[in-house]
Amino acid sequence: MPERREGFLYIKSEPLQQKIAMSKKTGWIYTQDKRPDGSLVSYSPQEINFLSAAGMAIDMATHTVKKIFGGTIVGCDNKSEPKNDSLNSGNLAGGKVGPGGNDKNERDRELDIF
Repeated sequence: MPERREGFLYIKSEPLQQKIAMSKKTGWIYTQDKRPDGSLVSYSPQEINFLSAAGMAIDMATHTVKKIFGGTIVGCDNKSEPKNDSLNSGNLAGGKVGPGGNDKNERDRELDIF
């Protein structure tokens, strides 16, 4: 593992059984796990807020799904009728849904932390 980079808080995640790094600048959380495309599995501050508001935290099941499928964790007011307009608005968790996470421009310099 490279040296710890300035501007990151590194901690051991017991639920994920690995070190994770949080950017002090952007609030993004990065894990050591990589997706099939080589990108780090990461969580935006908005995703962390959604999980927290639901009384949840990042656990191994959530992490495994995110590692395999990518995407963005989103809030949902009515689970029987998701609000697609929020996904298409470009404002949710950085706007781009899919593998590699969101807010790519903000995070480009943060991706070689492990």
